[in-house]
Amino acid sequence: LAADAVDPDGPFDRARRMLMIPDLVAHRLCGSVTGERTNAGSTQCFDLERDAWIPELLEAAGVPMRLMPEVVAGETSDPIGVIGPAIAHALGLPAGTPMRATATHDTAAAVAAAPLAGPGDVFISSGTWSLVGLELGESIRTPAAMRINATNEPGIFGTTRFLRNVAGLWLLQECRR
Repeated sequence: LAADAVDPDGPFDRARRMLMIPDLVAHRLCGSVTGERTNAGSTQCFDLERDAWIPELLEAAGVPMRLMPEVVAGETSDPIGVIGPAIAHALGLPAGTPMRATATHDTAAAVAAAPLAGPGDVFISSGTWSLVGLELGESIRTPAAMRINATNEPGIFGTTRFLRNVAGLWLLQECRR
């Protein structure tokens, strides 16, 4: 983003909105110009406590605030739009089919689908990286959390995923190459 901001031929002057890939897919399906909370939270430009973009940070990086979309929660039951007629027809859906936001960050979606019994249950989401953490009602921003290189990412229903990235299957994938 910062590189695009200083490029005289960069996209910011021509752009109307900046959408993450899942949000762009939603836009193509139903015309929605929104950002989904679990994915917005992975940008480091979104404040989980205020549930809003961080204008000071975006401004410091040269990213105009006008580009940032309204952020919606992935668990909302309110439609973000209606699937376009041509797409609905191609998919065999009735005209006027509503589209709803869902958790678009892969780990947020995986944790939402995990059969956790309650607060404090630990999850491991394993792939190229493994993420070990727990879902909480609020973020943990302490010196101890910083020392262990933990992070807070938004989950669904207002939760926070307090987690740490650890070596996953990347090493095995590289050994097989």
